[in-house]
Amino acid sequence: MSSERRISPAAPRERDARIASVSRPGFGSSSENKKCGVPHGFSAKVTWQVSPPGYRAGAMKLPSLVLISCVLLGSVGCGRKETSAAATPPPPAPSAGPKTFELTAGDAMKFNLSRMEVTAGETVKVILTNTGTLPRDVMGHNWVLLKKDASGQAFANAAMTCKEQDYLPPQLADQVIAHTRLVGPRQTDEVVFKAPAEPGEYPFLCSFPAHYASGMKGVLVIR
Repeated sequence: MSSERRISPAAPRERDARIASVSRPGFGSSSENKKCGVPHGFSAKVTWQVSPPGYRAGAMKLPSLVLISCVLLGSVGCGRKETSAAATPPPPAPSAGPKTFELTAGDAMKFNLSRMEVTAGETVKVILTNTGTLPRDVMGHNWVLLKKDASGQAFANAAMTCKEQDYLPPQLADQVIAHTRLVGPRQTDEVVFKAPAEPGEYPFLCSFPAHYASGMKGVLVIR
């Protein structure tokens, strides 16, 4: 009696194609990934298990589905480019203030500065401080800037009789570009003005009686 060897059909689960392993990105074939529908950034290696010869799928007419497993590597945002924060623009540069001169004058009847230089059209600030101790009526000081063609001596002479106007002669007001008020001991006053557009030397003085003759004068140079 001849023995007959039988081959048992493979169990349904063994005839399906399975993925034997999943590799990290870069280890799998890119062509395999495309065929299997693996997303960019993943790699899958597929192994097919073939049913024994002669096995019939019975009522199953379509091939079994391929099972794909994918391992997500990295964070949830893998594959997305991080957007760098926009650079903060630098703050605007602060606008330049006026060119400032600090003048002092005391009981010796002298300005600490006899020459000042500025650019045509520049904003200028002059701060005058009386550093003396004598009363204002005896030793008051001011700073008066005249036009380029004005005479400091003529202005000082006319100012001698204008005590009620703090020694600023009204008849020569058109010759004055800028001036401070008359200050007493330990007092300060300031004036801000635009430098003339025409270059040259512009005289300034203290118009208190006899102070011009004592040397309280100088020039503002426009370049």
